Amino acid sequence: MKENSEVPKPKPSLLDLPKGALTGYFVPAMYLGTAPVTAFLASKPAATRILTNIFNSFSIKADKRIVALGFAMFLAAYPFSGGCSIVGQSLGPQQMYANREPRTAQRLLTGLGRRLVSTHHNLLETFPSFVFAAGCVQYFAPNSDYLINLLAIHVFLKSVVFPVAYIGDMDVLRTVSHMSSIGAVAAILWELLRV
Repeated sequence: MKENSEVPKPKPSLLDLPKGALTGYFVPAMYLGTAPVTAFLASKPAATRILTNIFNSFSIKADKRIVALGFAMFLAAYPFSGGCSIVGQSLGPQQMYANREPRTAQRLLTGLGRRLVSTHHNLLETFPSFVFAAGCVQYFAPNSDYLINLLAIHVFLKSVVFPVAYIGDMDVLRTVSHMSSIGAVAAILWELLRV
């Protein structure tokens, strides 16, 4: 089988950006611009009520909320998205999955297969920022409903909305959910710096 190293050109997107220095300023502004939005949502009493109901429905005690969110994020980043990656790789043109060179086949993926693998990669890339933020909240403010709400917003956006949007080829929703989940982490760290 002849290898094809050409990557097909994607469909145009509402969020396509031009090359150049302006893009270098625009992207960080998009990330940081979502922090006040997620902070606003987390500060609403309704957010605390919704989360409390969810935790109560799973019999999760107040002092275990951060651990529960960490476990949910872990499940999304490793078993769930790892399974997505394996399924995605099986959709490629290769005859079989080569365990010695697993990344070689990924280069040939397009469409759904590539999106499944990319979902896994993105969740792995952002997991450390969540772990750092969750660890800081656990250490500095373990009883802060506001900060736990922000962690929950991150988990919901990153482990539910983002994968559905990425796998479903909804690029604008995928980008907004990704940037907003990172904005929630930024809002957590900013708030902890101010305390």
